[in-house]
Amino acid sequence: MRPQFRTAKVLTLGTLFSFALSLAPALQAAGLKPTSSPCAVAPTGDLDSKIVRRMDTITKNLNEVDQYLGKKDVANAKSSLKAATAEMAKIHSWYGGKFDEKHPDFVALTKRLAASTTKVTGSAPADKKKPTKKPVTKKGGSAKALNSKVARRISTITTSLDEVDKWLEQSELKHAESSLKSAKKEMKKIMEWHKGQFDEKHPDFVATKERLAAAVASIEGGGGLGAQAAEMAEQVKQVAEVLAHERAALKAGMDEVRMQEQAFGYADTDDKFASIYAETRASVERVKAVAASAKLTVKGFHSQFPDLKRLENLVAEGLAAIGTMEVLESFPGTYDRVVGGALDRHLPTSIDDNLEAFARGAKNEDFLGNAILNGERKLTRLKRVHGFTSALLGNGPHESAVMQAQAKHNLALEGQIATLAMAIAKGNGQEADARKLKLGSARFPSTTFKGGKWTEVEGTMKTVFEAYTKDKKVERVSVHSDWDQRTEARWRNDHWIVGTYRYVGGTMLAKLPDGRYRVYRVSFRRTQQANGDFGPLEAFGIGHSFEILAENINK
Repeated sequence: MRPQFRTAKVLTLGTLFSFALSLAPALQAAGLKPTSSPCAVAPTGDLDSKIVRRMDTITKNLNEVDQYLGKKDVANAKSSLKAATAEMAKIHSWYGGKFDEKHPDFVALTKRLAASTTKVTGSAPADKKKPTKKPVTKKGGSAKALNSKVARRISTITTSLDEVDKWLEQSELKHAESSLKSAKKEMKKIMEWHKGQFDEKHPDFVATKERLAAAVASIEGGGGLGAQAAEMAEQVKQVAEVLAHERAALKAGMDEVRMQEQAFGYADTDDKFASIYAETRASVERVKAVAASAKLTVKGFHSQFPDLKRLENLVAEGLAAIGTMEVLESFPGTYDRVVGGALDRHLPTSIDDNLEAFARGAKNEDFLGNAILNGERKLTRLKRVHGFTSALLGNGPHESAVMQAQAKHNLALEGQIATLAMAIAKGNGQEADARKLKLGSARFPSTTFKGGKWTEVEGTMKTVFEAYTKDKKVERVSVHSDWDQRTEARWRNDHWIVGTYRYVGGTMLAKLPDGRYRVYRVSFRRTQQANGDFGPLEAFGIGHSFEILAENINK
């Protein structure tokens, strides 16, 4: 199940609304009156960059409030208002007394926050006391000076808290926690080692203690960065399971395609090829389905965690999740390399050479049969290639330019296969006509080797040939060559065999079991024995043969 993408909650809604509502009455009446502070700052020009960044965040949240209210989506409006109120609380808590609260930009933003609060709640809030700014002792003030050791430790705490602010701005939780730990350690030393040795109500100590408490709340509190990190870690855990599952499924699918390509290279029967086509198409379609789901997962991941650097800083498992997400994000390129590469290896650049070779062979009647045989072999191979490449392409449409080009190439191959098939079919027709013409003109050859001694040789040839072929009945015999004695050496069973033979050629007219007649040219021989005599006649080999019509036997 796909995890629900959620936004981390920062503070309780009631707490934040109470703070924001407390600002509304005075602002609606006559503007903002800052609470007096021991070191109130006079109006200045530019605001501190940290405050400006938080004000930008508040403005963004208030824009969302207006958008949601326009859609009558009160729930999301409250959520955005809560976020804006939390940021304003941090400005007052962390920077109170350190900037000009009468700055026109800050006053305008405060008024807008109050107005948005009224819009969301539906009524003006009750008048509550505005949070006071942290007391800071002016240099040279009337307060009694702190113990020098305490003052040094307060200075160390202040430095650590400045670092906390810096790391919080960068969402570097680990560094912020480390700096906070140092500040807490120093405060503990003050309270344990110097208890009763200084005025605990001294403004500098009180301000430092309050600032430390605010930093603790920012990191360890219910809405602090630590809590946000914990909730984000839970979200990452959920989505990481989906990412890992989809990554494994895609890898398995690509492995299947590679294995099927190897199997295609070894297949040798139509049944094996058909099985490979079906398995390859099924694998490709499964991969496409997972890839479509992964695309949505990646989109949701970016929506849930728009700041990947912040995710990496806050969550230990964040970097691994980002890595898996990036693998899924780059999968379309991987798919093009694996599947597109397989198509490149199998799709022929062109079959024009096959067509030309067949055309050349078909021109010569004597070679037409061989041209058809070779063409049919090539046609069978091309059809098998087209079956496999079509399975690799799967069902369209194809998103990438690479796969679109391969699909176009595959379609062209289909057309070329049809052209070659038509040419072969035409050749078969021509061969059939040629065979028919050749059959009608076939005659039993005449010979000059007849009568006398050749009559006995013909009878022996007939007996030997029928015994040699078993299923053919010889009806006519003629001798087509005289006796030829030769001494020959042949390599047999790892040694030379030397023999002397007498060869003679005969032409056999045989009736086949199906009633047709066929003429065979046969070579016979006699082998010289140890005593010098030649043995009986035996069939040595059958050469050329052709069919003959019964009515043409005696022509």
